[in-house]
Amino acid sequence: YPLSNEEATALIDSIDDIEKTEILAERFRDEEYRRYIRESSPKMLIALLKYFRDRKKSRLSMGKTLSSVDERYMKLVSRNLYSELSCSLSIPVAEVESIITEKIG
Repeated sequence: YPLSNEEATALIDSIDDIEKTEILAERFRDEEYRRYIRESSPKMLIALLKYFRDRKKSRLSMGKTLSSVDERYMKLVSRNLYSELSCSLSIPVAEVESIITEKIG
């Protein structure tokens, strides 16, 4: 079910407190990503976005880019989260993206 306006606002306010997820089994990243998306809790999606942020920074520091699998799931997670929050808050997706990007870093 969609989040209420109050729940969406509370979620955004609590972003700093949400721990990033850890994907420990590199060989099974794809399966782990799918599991998180299936559960589709906005809180879990934020945890996964934080993971992607850190993974991207780490790979860039080694002169690498995100893998196509990481890139695909990062876009999917972002789109799902931003769309849900956009509906709940009645604001454009681009505005939600800006808010979340600023909060997550």
